[in-house]
Amino acid sequence: MEDNEIIELYWRRSEQAIQESGSKYGSYCLSIANNILSNLQDSEECVNSTWLNARNAIPPQRPNRLSAFFAKITRNLSSTKAPASDVSQDANVQNNNSGMVGGYCISDQNKNSVTVPKANYELDFDKDGTISSADYKLSGMSQDDFASKLVSNGNVGTASEAKQVIKGDITVMCGVFSGTRN
Repeated sequence: MEDNEIIELYWRRSEQAIQESGSKYGSYCLSIANNILSNLQDSEECVNSTWLNARNAIPPQRPNRLSAFFAKITRNLSSTKAPASDVSQDANVQNNNSGMVGGYCISDQNKNSVTVPKANYELDFDKDGTISSADYKLSGMSQDDFASKLVSNGNVGTASEAKQVIKGDITVMCGVFSGTRN
């Protein structure tokens, strides 16, 4: 089945959309998840969650490349499921949950720091598991209000990092940075 037909199934809220997604992209998404998690059961859970997240995001979204859309969701879900001990033994851990460090986290690209995610999807307007400049555009908020909300929700640590999200320099996954820090 062609991608545009699968997208149309999602728009019609057809259960067949998930079946067709799994048939066409299931092994692709499973390989992405398993490369991150190295655990088949956890990887399968992430792939199943990918289809649910896609169903929640389409509509209103209409992805141009379905493979990239599914890959991004799978990668984000897998990254937030990866145990902290698998990321880096000598990383500087920042706890955004005001409690004991633990649970799931990922690091920045240089593995210089690890952030324990604070699950707060309030600003995830496009429902893709990340907070990005696309969410800012969908929010209808001013830059200052969106930046302030990012910081107060614990999605980023500083106003400067919030501005980087708005500009599209970084993307936040449940409070975790993906990109380069200035």
